[in-house]
Amino acid sequence: MSRPAGLTATSLLLLVTMLASFTPTPLYPAYREEWDLGDAQISWIFAGYPLGVMVVLVALGGMSDRIGRIPTLRVGAGLLIAALAVLASAPNLEALVAGRLLQGAATGLVTGAGAAALMDLHPRGSGAGTSRTTLMLATGLAIGPLLAGQATAHLPGPLVAPYAVTILLLLVPFAGLVAASATRPERTTAARLIAPIRVPRPILAPVALAAASVATTNVTFAMLGSYGPDVVARVASSSSPTVAGAFVSSILVLVALVQVLARGSRTVLMAAGATATAAGWGAVTVAAVLREPAVLVASVPLIGIGAGLGLHASAGHVGAVSPPERRAEIYSAYLLSAFVALALGAFGLGAVVDTAGITAAAGTAAGVCALLAVGTALGLGRPRQR
Repeated sequence: MSRPAGLTATSLLLLVTMLASFTPTPLYPAYREEWDLGDAQISWIFAGYPLGVMVVLVALGGMSDRIGRIPTLRVGAGLLIAALAVLASAPNLEALVAGRLLQGAATGLVTGAGAAALMDLHPRGSGAGTSRTTLMLATGLAIGPLLAGQATAHLPGPLVAPYAVTILLLLVPFAGLVAASATRPERTTAARLIAPIRVPRPILAPVALAAASVATTNVTFAMLGSYGPDVVARVASSSSPTVAGAFVSSILVLVALVQVLARGSRTVLMAAGATATAAGWGAVTVAAVLREPAVLVASVPLIGIGAGLGLHASAGHVGAVSPPERRAEIYSAYLLSAFVALALGAFGLGAVVDTAGITAAAGTAAGVCALLAVGTALGLGRPRQR
């Protein structure tokens, strides 16, 4: 596979994979109404996704280090298409959860292998490859809710159309990977397909620091992914999928922009990002208490920039310390910590919403991010890893 073709196909696949992860977000109110679901059941739909990711990352996170990047990416892309088809045709809650589990498994394969492939292929080295990875992930997350909201509002079959549109988009990088693999196959080595991921002791501390940082980003994603529409409904008294999608996407657009613009010490950026994210969710809590849309709007840059800094700096920190021959494995360990935070966030916040309401959930998100900010700030005294 040539470098330009590899960069293009892998970048697009990462973008669409992340776009797909938020595709169901504007649909949750419709699922709730059609199947009479409670808040806890909505949390199960969202949490099925990170659970699927985690299972795959634990057992198969280093698979592309052993069998090659392209074969792993092709399997992941094919599995993602199947998962979206399951979600589009889901007749009940159980099928939705199963589809999200399958989607999570596909995402685990794609993100670990894709990040490693971009580090391998980028002409400016692994650091630039890591930056390209976070840019594609964040851009996909930013586009996803808005695209799904528009498809839900304006296309026939609102519970099917968003998934159909995403499948069509996914076929583009999938075709590129199939063509590239057919004309220039990768050389693979004999190795076990399934092997648990492990982080070498010398880099355990920087990887742990990055894990604490990205947890603030994924607490944000859990809150937005499960309850973004509920936040809008509480503050602005609007149940419009377009409005909810715009609120979530405006934050995620800022996350994407930060991937391009951020500069400086990674440890400082991680601590600053966690602090800003905590302040942003604090503002959301105030907006929910007062039912004041202006305060909600003011929270958007704090959350978006803070979460973006957490993603950018933590991924760069991990990329800088990862041995080339174990890039997929180490990045998968980092992703595992991120998705643990996503799953715990979905379950925990769901329990809070179910018992105390959306305002209390926003306050809980603010408190958790504040604790993580303290943890990442402790990393400022450590020597920077390069």
